[in-house]
This record gives sequence, structure tokens and C-alpha cells, in this order.
Amino acid sequence: MRFEGCGKTYKESSYLKQHVFEHTKISEHRCTHPECGPERYFCTNTELKWHIDRAHRPKQETPICSMCHRIFENSAMLRTHFNNEHSVHTPVVRVLGV
Repeated sequence: MRFEGCGKTYKESSYLKQHVFEHTKISEHRCTHPECGPERYFCTNTELKWHIDRAHRPKQETPICSMCHRIFENSAMLRTHFNNEHSVHTPVVRVLGV
């Protein structure tokens, strides 16, 4: 697969897609949050989800383990931690700043 813009070729379509994004900065993965404006695009849906989780989640919703007080990026990571580290206890989710 070849990108006509610069002539680079790729064996995998996903690599070509990434390369095209580097040239255009436009993709179907766009943040629609008002703070970002209409032109905030991401190469992959995963990158968009990470952006939304980090940039638009209120800070007081930061998940923290009630057993060891470790802080996590999101509640799914907290649940995984809790199941792996404290499985004999019932998980209690606390929120920072509350």
C-alpha cells in the first residue's frame, strides 16, 4: 500500500493509516468535547478514549483503592487491581477529594 502524498509504502493498512494521519491530522476519531474545539483528532479510537479519560474526567473522580490507597487512571484498572490484590474483601471505591 502506498501513500500518494509522499510515496511511502506499507505492508499493513494500519501503518498506512497512521502515516496518513501524520500528514493530515484528520481521522474519524474526533473529540467532541467543547474544550477541544472542532479540530482535535486522534489516530486511533484507543488514543481518543485515553484523551477523554485524562483530559475531560473531573479530578475528584480519580479512583483510589480503599484498601491500600493506591491511585488509578480509571475504575477498570482499580477493579482489576482489587480483584488481583484484595480478592478476599468486597471492593469499596473511594473518590479523591470527597
